Amino acid sequence: MEICPFNVKSLEKACCPPGKQQIYIADPRCKGLYLQVSAGGTKTFVLRRKIDGTYRQKRIGTFPLFKIEEARDRAGELNAALGKGSNPFDDAASLRQEPNFGELFNIYVERHLKKSRKQVVEAERNFENWFLPWAGKKASKLTRTDAERIHAQIGTERGKYAANRAVQLGRAIYNKAKIWQLCSGDNPFASISLFSETPRNRFLTAAETTALLGKLLAHPNADLRDFGVIALFTGARKANIMSMQWSEINLTPGAATWTIPAGKAKNSSAQVIPLGPAEANLLSQRSARLAGEAESRGDSLSDFVFPGPGKSGHRVDVKKAWTTLREQLKISDVTIHDLRRSLASAMASRNIEPQVIRKALNHKDLKTTMSVYALVNGQAERDARSVVHNDWLVNAGIKPADSNVAKFKSKTGRQEKKS
Repeated sequence: MEICPFNVKSLEKACCPPGKQQIYIADPRCKGLYLQVSAGGTKTFVLRRKIDGTYRQKRIGTFPLFKIEEARDRAGELNAALGKGSNPFDDAASLRQEPNFGELFNIYVERHLKKSRKQVVEAERNFENWFLPWAGKKASKLTRTDAERIHAQIGTERGKYAANRAVQLGRAIYNKAKIWQLCSGDNPFASISLFSETPRNRFLTAAETTALLGKLLAHPNADLRDFGVIALFTGARKANIMSMQWSEINLTPGAATWTIPAGKAKNSSAQVIPLGPAEANLLSQRSARLAGEAESRGDSLSDFVFPGPGKSGHRVDVKKAWTTLREQLKISDVTIHDLRRSLASAMASRNIEPQVIRKALNHKDLKTTMSVYALVNGQAERDARSVVHNDWLVNAGIKPADSNVAKFKSKTGRQEKKS
């Protein structure tokens, strides 16, 4: 250890003597603070303390970029941490052992998602789509600024709904990691303000449903055709249809069913869907076709109704084909999930009991079902009002009985047409 005044001039002049790899210059005003001078001339402030009989060292900053007072302040913080029982010298080792964000997610899947019977495949696909650029970052090094940037970027590229779901997934991952003591620091996704969301109320009209079915039944893409018809006729969620397995299907004539296991269901409650002749016939034909294709390849029939090349073993979406079909039908605002809502609304318009609709769609509570009822009843109310309004206008001589156009007199006495 070299002895010299600890000030800017003396530290600027300090050098490592020939034959030595490094020297340490102690600061008499701050316990454990040293300037480490290497043989190459690099000068670094470090904290050196004897812990359990062994000298430990932690880098503070490079001189002269790091000022002496800054080094003393930082050394004082580290000394205070030691006094409270913490060991800042182990931070580097802990960081090397700490999982990165991607590893943290994998642990979250194994310890939580699989046990809680959530949609693992969907979560894995979402994580890859949303967080792949940050997956290799150490968990404790992902900052709130990073989280805000992720939220904003996904909002721009994928929409505000996806951005909000991403933040909620990240928040859940870190909350569990804190419980499991896998990382230190704050949850970077905590208290991120979410984008405002407007609940969707889009469902197909009778005319749109007719046009969609006509296109689907004649579509050359068998996966889109079969998926679309099953989605519309059963009202099942996309993830459940994509992961449908032949072992879940019973095609007994007159008693055909599809059983969605509790492990796949969103509300963790198994659902048995009675299959009508249309769905049963479609699945029977699909089974025969896939079996023939598998035999020609020398393979066995996959248990998945919609087999795919990914690690899940099944397809995860029909996005491109569905987007093209929507554009052709001029219903580009209709999502796949809207098909589920369309079945519910069509049932509600026929005055089917809400409890029956709730069971058909496996809603967790009646409130969700009643929200669809409210939409349909609102349209029914508008239609009923229009009928009465029409009668009034016809009787008043303002509107011809065979016309949808009402005629009102203007202030000048001329008649103007208003629809």
